[in-house]
Amino acid sequence: MLRGIFEPFGRIDNITLMKDPDTGRSRGYGFIQFAHAEDAKRAMENLNGFELAG
Repeated sequence: MLRGIFEPFGRIDNITLMKDPDTGRSRGYGFIQFAHAEDAKRAMENLNGFELAG
């Protein structure tokens, strides 16, 4: 799901979703690492304020 949203902006090197260590449930945020800084900047400009499944 996240890859499909962010991949149009450029190649993704890594996606890390943060989980609660006690329950294993999502903490509601994560990190996307792009191969190129310009792609990350473009994604931020286009998706700023975008709410995912919330």
